[in-house]
Amino acid sequence: MQQKYINVYYKDTMRKISYFNTIKEETIKSTVKTLYHIKEPISQIFFSDEDANIILIDGENIPNELNVHIYIEFDPIPNNPETELNIPENSDNNLLKFHWVFYDKNINENDWKGVISENKYTYKAVNVDDGNPMAVSSVPFSNGKYFFVLRKGIVEYYSAICVIDSEIEFDPNSQVYNNDNYIGLIGDLENDTQNLGVFINTIDGQVKFYDYYKSKLLKSCDLKSDSVKLVGWIKGKNTGDGNGFTILNKGCIEIPFWVE
Repeated sequence: MQQKYINVYYKDTMRKISYFNTIKEETIKSTVKTLYHIKEPISQIFFSDEDANIILIDGENIPNELNVHIYIEFDPIPNNPETELNIPENSDNNLLKFHWVFYDKNINENDWKGVISENKYTYKAVNVDDGNPMAVSSVPFSNGKYFFVLRKGIVEYYSAICVIDSEIEFDPNSQVYNNDNYIGLIGDLENDTQNLGVFINTIDGQVKFYDYYKSKLLKSCDLKSDSVKLVGWIKGKNTGDGNGFTILNKGCIEIPFWVE
């Protein structure tokens, strides 16, 4: 029997898996799910190369010392807001669920159809000349530690994602995005970052932004507030359903082990 190896990378950690002759892709996924304590089902686990291209593994023709990276696909966004949106004011383990609403409570939503998707989890660009009305999380983040992921699509002109004190007014045209009241990311938001991780720690007054796929810290700031909200603002062309910011997993997930 010929012994072979597969090098599996996940969150900057590599594990070498040894096998003899052949091995099924599902067996590899089951093994890495256990090794890395991945909670998502096997159906959401994929293998990719260094350029993030998905790899399908043939159990009989796997090159020895093959390098693969684990890619986790998030839960699909629900299509039925009436049955799926059950937003608690508080949640055990800080797994707070939330969606987008308009920042201006007096806005005529009929004038801005499509800016917030029907299921309320995606905030999108619709006009290149005038900025969208701002969107804000439906609930505040208070007295705890929270982590969630935003899928960032293509915005051709300008975008901002910020965490702000729940009690202050937010000016998207401000050039000051680091102070005691609000911090955020502006401009292209790291163009190669498709899944933006946001860690909010109102206990210690910290907000951190991550490239979730690479486990890479993009920005870390102090925020002197024990109650904050997420705010998004976009000014750009409508480039399709993938543009803008989509809240994944209906809100907060468990804090990854690599979050500092």
